[in-house]
Formats: sequence, structure tokens, C-alpha cells
Amino acid sequence: MLRRERTGEPALRRDELRELQSRARRFGFWGMSTPEAYGGMALPAVTQSLLWTELGRTPVPFRFGGEADNILYEASDAQRAEYLLPTIEGSGSAASR
Repeated sequence: MLRRERTGEPALRRDELRELQSRARRFGFWGMSTPEAYGGMALPAVTQSLLWTELGRTPVPFRFGGEADNILYEASDAQRAEYLLPTIEGSGSAASR
């Protein structure tokens, strides 16, 4: 990873990031602020802050997936189906861009 960064390449390739996110999701680390009803952890802000602080100590540029803008949770059922659920499911791949 460090060798790649020295040559100007991304530290993690997209496939590696997706694999890490897939593992994190299997272990329940998905959507830290996302309500449990949508597959998230619904962690309080202080707990999220502690997790991000610890992640900041590693050279691995990792982001959890499964997050959406808060406004989407207040959307109509049709809007949730069209925007919220794809955002939660796809945010892992969006984070790897």
C-alpha cells in the first residue's frame, strides 16, 4: 500500500476497498448512523466519533458504507424506494470512487 502511494497510485484499489467494505458489512459495521430498520448500526454520534478517531490512526483509507443524507429518511415511501435504499446499498461503491 505504501509503495503504491509513493508511485502516485491509490493506496487501495477499488476491488480491495470493496472487499474490506464487504467484510465490514458481514461483521455488522455498515451505516454507522443509519437506522437499524435500514440495515445500519444506529450508533450515537459520540460512538461514531470514537470509531472515526481510531480509524484515523491507520494508514488504510477506509470508509464504511451504508450512509445516506438524513433528509432521505423523511421521504415518502416511493422516494425511499427510489433514492434512500439505493443510496444505502450503493454507498460502499460510491466511497470507492
